[in-house]
Amino acid sequence: MGAWSDGFEACSLPGNWTSETGANATRSCASDQKKEGTYSYKVVQTTTAGYGYVTKTITAETGQVNIRAYFRVDSLLSGNWKNLNRVLTMLNGANYICAVGYWTNGSGQQCLRVSRWYPAYSERAPVVVSLVAGTWHCIELEYVRGVSGSYKIWFDGTLVDSDTGVDTTGAGNINTLWAGCAVSATDAVKTYWVDSFKQDTAYIGPIPPPPAVGGILAQVI
Repeated sequence: MGAWSDGFEACSLPGNWTSETGANATRSCASDQKKEGTYSYKVVQTTTAGYGYVTKTITAETGQVNIRAYFRVDSLLSGNWKNLNRVLTMLNGANYICAVGYWTNGSGQQCLRVSRWYPAYSERAPVVVSLVAGTWHCIELEYVRGVSGSYKIWFDGTLVDSDTGVDTTGAGNINTLWAGCAVSATDAVKTYWVDSFKQDTAYIGPIPPPPAVGGILAQVI
């Protein structure tokens, strides 16, 4: 398929995505917060089990797949082992292959964590990151299919976890992507936004900052 991107500028759901779903949450294309353009995907949980996400079906990719999005929360998770357990996910049909989620660890620190389903289901150790409420953060997930496959995540352009030399040949090819959040019933009610989604077959990285105007760098945070 090559590269595909969407910033929710269609101002409708699912818009350019294949589907949109959720429960116990108000979901919309909203203009109150956006990384780029005019709109982002906004989910307001109405109970602790609220969730919402968009799904895109793509032509199957046979090797490396990277997906990147910008993610923003109104307040941080509080307590130990709390989670918005999937922020970005790759699938083969209905079969999960890998996901990255936002967690706290056993010390209550803000973390990202990779879940992978091949060659067998496992959860990587949570990686502490400098997540700030009310700030857009760039999260990127990479999957490589092969005898020596891999899973990687980047946070704001920095590689924070790398699981390499993994036999992922049994996983099938990536043909479904989603962005949003699925949550556990024990987590606090949150509002979150997703914007500037992109899929490619190589590392994507953060959006380059805009050029300086009159010596002042204008950048959305």
